[in-house]
Amino acid sequence: MSSLLSPPDAATPRGPTPPAPRLSATELGELLRSHADVRVLDVRTPGEFETAHISGAYNIPLDELPADEEEVEVCDPQ
Repeated sequence: MSSLLSPPDAATPRGPTPPAPRLSATELGELLRSHADVRVLDVRTPGEFETAHISGAYNIPLDELPADEEEVEVCDPQ
């Protein structure tokens, strides 16, 4: 799973970000336990987030994320 945390290669030109792979709840739990620096961004509405969320996750609703990808740090999931 360490490849999920690998930063994009600076020499690689930026293009469209490929879809992130899906993680099972077990895989996510293992990732969070083994990498303290991993943060979970929950893009649901504040009401959905308040109902239930992953401990330690932070919430920015999808419609409030910056339109410019440069403003959001993207980890290459590959």
